[in-house]
Amino acid sequence: MLFKNLKKALFIIWILLSIQLQAQIFNTEVEAKIKVSPQGNIYTLTGSALNKTDLNKSLSYSMSVIKNNKNQETSSKTDQKGLFVLEPNERKNLSSSTINAEEDQRIIVFLLIYQDSLVVGKDRIVINGLEGEDNLQPMVIREGEELDINEAPDNEVDVVLLKGLVMEDTKTKPGRDFYKFFYNSYTANNINGEEIVKVQEVLAMGSNTQLKIWVGQDIVAQFFLNPRASFLKEKAEQSVYLVNRHLIGLKEAKKQKIRY
Repeated sequence: MLFKNLKKALFIIWILLSIQLQAQIFNTEVEAKIKVSPQGNIYTLTGSALNKTDLNKSLSYSMSVIKNNKNQETSSKTDQKGLFVLEPNERKNLSSSTINAEEDQRIIVFLLIYQDSLVVGKDRIVINGLEGEDNLQPMVIREGEELDINEAPDNEVDVVLLKGLVMEDTKTKPGRDFYKFFYNSYTANNINGEEIVKVQEVLAMGSNTQLKIWVGQDIVAQFFLNPRASFLKEKAEQSVYLVNRHLIGLKEAKKQKIRY
């Protein structure tokens, strides 16, 4: 009995150590960094990468800017992507852009660095956010400040960098209207999952389009688009329910895995 309990305890310790190591893997060899330089309501964003190793690195990056006003009435997303090579211990600027941020706009900027399709570095900032709005507690950038999020504790940044993020990939006005209904319901229900949620609109038969709701790599809902507002609102509420149920299931599965 003693041996059996000891074996079980060692197994649990091994799982916990594996989780801790997984949380620390980002920004270990290649560090992603976003620098913000504000001037009034104009912000210059610069994304960079640092090679912390003694080896050359062939990498790619994606830097995204997501804008929402505080009433979530409008939203937009812009992406910059590219390939690059880092020499040992080299830091390189990858992307630079200038944005205008009004007082009612909540802006999320995140930078992902990939090696062989795997994320090896990531960083995230929030402009005009609310302190404590999620577990990351993003800093609020104000006029006259220059801040990079790497000043925050590394474990907080790594574990929940993209927590609660909802991404939009729509092509038509009804698709964008659905996204607004979906996002309003998602935030009203205080859902803050650890997976990225994505609303994707794809071409279907004829001139029809289809909406797919993703949680991470899983599709939890899909249907053909109907432009009627009542239909969009009903489907948005149903989709939020399915997303929340899936996130809860993932969380419970993770707890069971750690327990056993």
